[in-house]
Amino acid sequence: MADPESEAEAALKRQVGDEAAALVEDGMVVGLGTGSTADRVIDSLGERVKQGLRFVGIPSSARSEAKRGPGRSGSRSSPSARIRSSTWPSTVPTRSSTAR
Repeated sequence: MADPESEAEAALKRQVGDEAAALVEDGMVVGLGTGSTADRVIDSLGERVKQGLRFVGIPSSARSEAKRGPGRSGSRSSPSARIRSSTWPSTVPTRSSTAR
C-alpha cells in the first residue's frame, strides 16, 4: 500500500504542474526544469499542445530534454511526447551537447 503522504505529494505536484502549464501562452519561450515537479509541468504542457498550444521549450537538462517527443528522444506514448518537435529549437546547446 502506498504511503498517504506520498499520494498527497503526488497530487500536489500534479496540481502545481497543471497550474504552471496553464500560465504558458502561445509563442512563449519556456525554460523546462528538471525534477519530479518539472516532469509534471512538462506532461501538462504536452496535454496543452494536443489542444493546440504552440511554444518553444528550452530543456535545462538531459532529463527534461528526453521528454521532448516525436522526432527527438522520449517516449511517443507519453503525454509530453505530444509536444511537437517544431516547438523545440534544434540549435540551442544543452549541457549534454556541450559537455566534453
